Amino acid sequence: MSETLNRLLLWAAAPEDRGASIPAWMPECLALRASERLVARAVAEGMAGFVYQRLKKIGQLGMLSEPARRRLEAVYYLTLQTNLKRLSILHDILAPELPVVLIQGAALLVELYDDPGLRPLTDIDLWVPSEAKDHLLAVLNRLGFRSNPSTPGLLRNGDLLIDVHTHLLGAERIRSRSFLLSQSQEEIFLACRRQRWEGREILCLDERDQVIFLTLHAIKHYFERLIWLADLARLVASWEDADWVAARRRAEWLGQSRLIDLLAYTLKAVLGCGLSGPRIRSTEISGLEKHLLRRRRKGPLPRWSPLVLLSAGGGMRQLEFVLENFFPRPAVLQEIFSPNVGFSEWRLYGKRVRQLFGMINNHGRSGA
Repeated sequence: MSETLNRLLLWAAAPEDRGASIPAWMPECLALRASERLVARAVAEGMAGFVYQRLKKIGQLGMLSEPARRRLEAVYYLTLQTNLKRLSILHDILAPELPVVLIQGAALLVELYDDPGLRPLTDIDLWVPSEAKDHLLAVLNRLGFRSNPSTPGLLRNGDLLIDVHTHLLGAERIRSRSFLLSQSQEEIFLACRRQRWEGREILCLDERDQVIFLTLHAIKHYFERLIWLADLARLVASWEDADWVAARRRAEWLGQSRLIDLLAYTLKAVLGCGLSGPRIRSTEISGLEKHLLRRRRKGPLPRWSPLVLLSAGGGMRQLEFVLENFFPRPAVLQEIFSPNVGFSEWRLYGKRVRQLFGMINNHGRSGA
């Protein structure tokens, strides 16, 4: 049954076929426990909205038990309501004189998804040049947002979180992440697009940069949530061969020469997207990398997978990237383990060693 649940989630994550036919492999009915497991996994993967929408479109919501169907519908409408409320704050934040770029989930809801109930939005991510950060923080403070010293850049107002980034890949926390880009962030900022949204002008990443950034983000977080792959699949669904070639050149220029090939291979191996020719060069990917990426059919990749899949420039930079990801600064470890308790550095690194051994043991058991 777990294979059936995986298949249902991957079917919902893949771009929708033009026809709305029922797949031959889809069960007519799921038992109570299986229905509950499917909905629970869909929520954890950020996929509840997609599962609800696609089953409803083909008239198959009835295959779920009634309690599971009610919960799935409730999650969809709660997501819709919550997202509309959270996005409304953008009217007070975004201003022509403030160079703020909307990134990640909020940018996708504004640009990609017509239905705000499809995709959950846990926080609003904003990218701002370092010199404009204080201006943005002042605006957010006037709106009632307050930061926590243990999590700098993350501001809260009630249940609404805003994450302010001065580096696209989070080099504020893990400094060696800056090695993942061989070009200045200013070059990426200058390529940003100005879009109109509900009468406001917003800044969004260039289309190719958005795919590159979201792929880096997904790999950096070992494809923990299937929604990230679903986002990417929809962003590139209409790309022609020339778009793939242009994206590959842009990624090479930014220092990630194989990133687009990793993305294309993952979309094909995990979601079954029909990619070929210049869209995917699987010969550029090693056997280990292919094995890692195919594992996403069953769940997140191992936590060490970004160290294999991402290039930090080679040599000492790659070594520093590996070491800092395993053993980040004490302030980062403090945030991970217990923001409100002042542990010594020795205790923090001791806890980190135990955590890493736990990851290895869990990986070994899951692969047995």
